[in-house]
Amino acid sequence: MLDVTTTITVNGRSGDRFLSSLVLYESPLPQVLYALARGDRRTLEVDADDADLVARFVDDLIDSGWIAVEAPPLLFSPRVGDEVVLRCEVLAEVARVSQTVPQIWRALPAETRGKLIGWRDREGDTRAVVDVVGAQRRLVVFVGDQHVTRAARRK
Repeated sequence: MLDVTTTITVNGRSGDRFLSSLVLYESPLPQVLYALARGDRRTLEVDADDADLVARFVDDLIDSGWIAVEAPPLLFSPRVGDEVVLRCEVLAEVARVSQTVPQIWRALPAETRGKLIGWRDREGDTRAVVDVVGAQRRLVVFVGDQHVTRAARRK
C-alpha cells in the first residue's frame, strides 16, 4: 500500500488566531490540531486520513461561526486529484502540446481554482500541474508548489 502523507502548515496570522481560539474550545480536538495549537511547530506531516479529519473539523468550525477568518487558517499540501486553489497571483507556464511550440506564460489571479493532475520535477524545481477550472478552453499550467494549496471542501 502506498504511504500518502499531507503537510499541514499554519497560515500566518489567520492560522495563529484560529489556533489560539481553540483554547476556549471545550470539546475534544483532533490530535494534530492539538499539536499545532501547542505552538511547537508551524508544519506537520500527517497521514491522509488525519489531514482529511482536520480539514473537515476546521471547515465545520468556521461554518459554525466559531471564528471569522479572511484567509484559510491551515494550508494542506494537495494530492493528485484534489481541487486546488492558488494562494497568490502567479505567472504560470502553460503546458505545451509539442516541444516545437514556444513557451507561453499566463498571469492567473489569486483564488484561481483547478484540479491537480500531477507533479513535474526538473532539477529540484517542483511544479504542480493544474487543470484550471472555468477557462474558455482547456488550460493546463505549471505552478510552483508553494503557490497551491488544497481547496476547502465545498458543501
